[in-house]
Amino acid sequence: MFTITVETDECELLNFAKAVAFVGLVLSTFSLLFTTQILNLLLAIVGIFLIINIMVGIFDLIFLAFYPKRINISIVSNVMLAINIMVLFYTFFAFIVIDKIQRRLIKKPSASTVVTQPSPSQPNITIVNEDTLSKASAPMEED
Repeated sequence: MFTITVETDECELLNFAKAVAFVGLVLSTFSLLFTTQILNLLLAIVGIFLIINIMVGIFDLIFLAFYPKRINISIVSNVMLAINIMVLFYTFFAFIVIDKIQRRLIKKPSASTVVTQPSPSQPNITIVNEDTLSKASAPMEED
């Protein structure tokens, strides 16, 4: 087991942990906002990243708050900060991938797409909404 000695005050480290947690929260929120329409699996993965990021950020703040002015960061807090940065990276990566997939799914129809018009011999098709359909199919009440 090895330790890294950091000669800094507690306030700087707490501000760094808060900034990392806040950036992760913002990126995760953007990822969640842009995945509401498609890809439920990636939405679940990003949601899990969001939960992990919040938990790691809270753990960092609690863990770092109990150190004296000259702190000895153990391997545990190094691992937690590494996990937090990794979650930030993967959340941002998931945001980029989901954006690219959405752009591919919502591409405009190509010039080779042929739209056929009904011929005059075909009957007209009327589209009826559900309310009109339910009123038409409901039995008539007699007075």
